[in-house]
Amino acid sequence: MQRSSRARSASEVLPIVLLGLVLSACPDLPGDGCAESEACDDTFCGPATARVGDGWPEYRAVQEGETVQITFGSQAGGCGYHIDVGLETEGLCPVVFQRFELLSAGEVVLEGPTEHVQMVREGDDSQQSIWLRRLFIPTERYPNDPEHGDSCPEDAGSLQPLDELEQPSLAVSVEDHGGRSAYSEVPIELACCRD
Repeated sequence: MQRSSRARSASEVLPIVLLGLVLSACPDLPGDGCAESEACDDTFCGPATARVGDGWPEYRAVQEGETVQITFGSQAGGCGYHIDVGLETEGLCPVVFQRFELLSAGEVVLEGPTEHVQMVREGDDSQQSIWLRRLFIPTERYPNDPEHGDSCPEDAGSLQPLDELEQPSLAVSVEDHGGRSAYSEVPIELACCRD
């Protein structure tokens, strides 16, 4: 049976109508896939990205499986350790909310505070970084710390011994005032200890 020309026209028009509906769901995107952020007057193309890194003495990306140094030091209210962390982002406004986490076998075992920070940009693009941040580790002592022994009170920490963490990962989540966000997680090894 032969279709009418009207039926053929409808079947040819339907994909165009559907494409129009999909594109109308993104009214803020010009033809090049870029959007201007009302939060900082920057124009971003593509998704936002984040890269967790070492934060001492400056930002440096942490690679998968890399050894990250734990630092001994007096923490707020007592003894303990910390990891110097940093963050690099692209496609986000310079003022962001950031939070670092330590994971064990994919589960968050330590969550740092959400901090409101000003990122540092070098150049005209949206690549920016921040460093000298600390993820405090509430543990009595690192079990293999040759320098500090049992110098902290027994109730100084609540985190399991660090050598018992399975498949540790360091992660960061970041979001700007325009609602653009990114997440980065990298498997690491932990080593003690830097003073």
